[in-house]
Amino acid sequence: MTANVGDTICFVWQHDVNNVYIHPSLNCHLDGAICVGANSPVTYTFTEADGTRDGKDMFFSCDIGHGSNCRAGQNLIVTVHSDGADAFDPVCVTKLTGSERAAVAAYTRRRN
Repeated sequence: MTANVGDTICFVWQHDVNNVYIHPSLNCHLDGAICVGANSPVTYTFTEADGTRDGKDMFFSCDIGHGSNCRAGQNLIVTVHSDGADAFDPVCVTKLTGSERAAVAAYTRRRN
């Protein structure tokens, strides 16, 4: 999935306990993980620090069970661009890797 600085991603789930973390390590290691939220819906707006001209990967995951959901595939990599990409229509991702509790992610381009 790709996004631009200023875009917002939204993670939504209906049942069970889930959460959303950013992993600077770009894998399921918990060291340095940053909590984005634990109550659905969870949103995150990409900042200049998140993107580069060529795109910079960000790793989002559910860390329930000390990272077991992440290791089971409940994670998402978003490549964030800092400029140059055209505006896009809202997108809903209905198939993510992971368990049946995987979050449904949607993001929209911030309009000024």
